[in-house]
Amino acid sequence: MERRRCTILISDHFVNEIAQLLDEVVIIKNHTVLTHQSADAIREQGKTIEEFYEAQYDEEE
Repeated sequence: MERRRCTILISDHFVNEIAQLLDEVVIIKNHTVLTHQSADAIREQGKTIEEFYEAQYDEEE
């Protein structure tokens, strides 16, 4: 059976519950994309997905 790649969009405010499922992280606020990065790149920075998510909103305020 051939494996097909697909995209699944998950919108959730409970980041810790879904962090291990993510390959890419897109953060949207007020209909605007604030950032789009790979989950691996975020982790390589020594951050959790939740820390990265919270930092994006802190920078906007």
